[in-house]
Amino acid sequence: MTETDCGDIVSYYSTVRQFNRQAAFFRIKSAAVQSAAVAFCHAEWIANSCISFHEYARKD
Repeated sequence: MTETDCGDIVSYYSTVRQFNRQAAFFRIKSAAVQSAAVAFCHAEWIANSCISFHEYARKD
């Protein structure tokens, strides 16, 4: 997975979250997306460009 892919995950997560904030299924999906991002993004890229993803994840 490339840095662009990581950015796409963050964008997808952020966008879907806006429309599914109260949806129960989204809590499951967000966990899956988080796992995918952590597994495939480079560690330093998570620490920098993907930080917004983790900030969103913590708001659940």
